[in-house]
Amino acid sequence: MPRIPGEGCVGYLIGESGTHKTGTAILLALDAIETEGARVLYIAAEGALGVEKVRVPAARKARGMSLEILDAHWRVESETFNLLSETDRADLIAAYREFAPDMVIVDVMTLVAPGADINT
Repeated sequence: MPRIPGEGCVGYLIGESGTHKTGTAILLALDAIETEGARVLYIAAEGALGVEKVRVPAARKARGMSLEILDAHWRVESETFNLLSETDRADLIAAYREFAPDMVIVDVMTLVAPGADINT
């Protein structure tokens, strides 16, 4: 991910179903944890079960990452969240203020921005 001091950055993984977008996002997040000590908030808008119980544990084991490191640097939010709602954004920020994520992954954007044209 590019570094933009004081600004952060936004990136999108775009592709058809089955093109490994979620796996790539998890890979980028685990890389950031290992190389930068990043704290990652993963917003699982499609549901967290497969991410938490299958995908992340498999990726963690494949790279030899300890469960302690993952637990200290990874959170999953699976509650309904509307990015366009000021209240929802404030609630999310309050809920994760102490964790203070360096990276937020939204999987998938269309489910957290209902009715919005995500291309704009």
